[in-house]
Amino acid sequence: MVPDYALIAEISLYSIGFVSARILAAKIVAMYRLCSEQFLSHDIPLFDSIISDLFPGVVLPTRHHGNLEISIREIIHGFNLQPSPWFIEKIIQIYEMMLVRHGFMLVGNPLGGKTCALKVLAGVLELLEVKGLMDEHRVQYIIINPKAITMGQLYGSFDPVSHEWSDGILANVFREHATSPTRDRKWCIFDGPVDAVWVENMNTVLDDNKKLCLMSGEIIQMSCQQNIIFEVLDLKQASPATVSRCGMIYMEPMNLGWEPLVRTWLASKLLEQLRIEQRKTIQLLCDWLLPPCLDFVQKCNPVVQSSSMHLTVSMLKIYDSLLADINFTEDPIDQDEEMFQAFKAVDEKCFSSTIQKEKEEVTNHLVAYGFFSIVWSIGGILDLPSKQRFSDFFSNLCELDSSHPRPKDLKFPRALQIPKKGNVFDFVYLKKTFSSWCTWRDLITPVDIQQSINLNDIIVSTTETAMQMYFLEKLLLKDKPLLFVGPTGTGKTAITTSFLRHLPAEKYTICQINFSAQTSANQTQDIILTRLEKRKKPTFGSQQEKRVCIFVDDLNMPAKEKYGAQPPVELLRQWIDHGYWFDM
Repeated sequence: MVPDYALIAEISLYSIGFVSARILAAKIVAMYRLCSEQFLSHDIPLFDSIISDLFPGVVLPTRHHGNLEISIREIIHGFNLQPSPWFIEKIIQIYEMMLVRHGFMLVGNPLGGKTCALKVLAGVLELLEVKGLMDEHRVQYIIINPKAITMGQLYGSFDPVSHEWSDGILANVFREHATSPTRDRKWCIFDGPVDAVWVENMNTVLDDNKKLCLMSGEIIQMSCQQNIIFEVLDLKQASPATVSRCGMIYMEPMNLGWEPLVRTWLASKLLEQLRIEQRKTIQLLCDWLLPPCLDFVQKCNPVVQSSSMHLTVSMLKIYDSLLADINFTEDPIDQDEEMFQAFKAVDEKCFSSTIQKEKEEVTNHLVAYGFFSIVWSIGGILDLPSKQRFSDFFSNLCELDSSHPRPKDLKFPRALQIPKKGNVFDFVYLKKTFSSWCTWRDLITPVDIQQSINLNDIIVSTTETAMQMYFLEKLLLKDKPLLFVGPTGTGKTAITTSFLRHLPAEKYTICQINFSAQTSANQTQDIILTRLEKRKKPTFGSQQEKRVCIFVDDLNMPAKEKYGAQPPVELLRQWIDHGYWFDM
């Protein structure tokens, strides 16, 4: 039986004082029916047209968020993020949704700014409290990945032997927030897949009852300061009962674009040592090469499906790891004006020539590393035939391509371009030895194999092993997570194990985990914690101040749950994203 939505709306409108409730109810029902299929950002103009057709002559008042928007821009600047109009608008939407709904969802692909938007809003509310504006209060929040733990660890469970009840993470957090005497806002953020396995138990919290009902019989009443927030990729496995109880905010990464990622990276502390003109060189290089390369790979066959945002982040991580090879020279003018004038007085011509030469050398290295990073981040995910197509495209792009001309302010020697002999993936830029492009074969050093060595421990160096060893070394030194993808039998495990075995034992602790279909999140957490030591109550760290390098083999092997989640992988994701786990 389908409910009469018009009658429900009419009664609701009458109850709050509308005189023309019947006419308004019919229009509201018609509006929601027409908008039921509209969800994406390009449907917003269509939504505005529907409103103007159903309510002709009605002009919506302009929203004013003076203090809120000023505080948002201040916090964004403090977090070294970019104040794009779209991002600011989404933060305001989250704030407005928080005022009218105690439960809501942020939906969208990764790298759409969902987590950053929540953290910025939390900072904004704290800033408003400090300034005494808008009667707002700071935020206490906790982030939980519900698929990284079991149902019993999330809600609580009875002990099978003693039959005693043990509270889960959510039960403890919810009770603490509900009984807190402070006026601070409390957010419980679920950053993970939403499916019927766990979220159906939240329906009584999300509806007007606002009660968490536990299997122990305890009922916890939600306070007015609490909010339940979900960060999800999509709503494929969410039931209509859950969706209808939540507010929805859609955050599409393509609306954010890759440009804020590059600008934020250029403004990071690592690159503060770069001169302004050097940072401008990197920006011009990205503006010139990234858009056509990102567009081109959409026409190719990738081994791993990835978005433009992911490829840009990968490029920045590779670029970031390569900058450790460059010795940046601080500009004397910026450091000590008197010293600069003293050196200049001794030999102005020689001093100026030396400074100019150093600037040019650093700029040349930045350009070459930029070429290398773009090739291996964007083109590295392609299969072999597509790599050849990408190689031809990139070589032509670096030449006089009229459709994507090189910026006039971007100047570098022709020798810095990747050589045309062969494939762009055949070359690597070696700054420390040659300061030029070399083939991967040049990295292979002859090895004297002794007769006493076990044959199974011998790895014959090839260009493929040289590539893998190179990226392992560069990214490991900068603490960047690295994922090798490929078919079985291509040497991923053997090469990585060989590399880890040769790391200095006084600096690194190796933790190797072999995933299987039976691997659980609890087992994964226990294996990693055995290689760590407890420093203080909530904190674990490496033994003897070493770096812990965790090698996860067969990442795809853990069995999938009913709706496709893999708990061990979700546990690793929570650790990489948020830096903590829960003590079970």
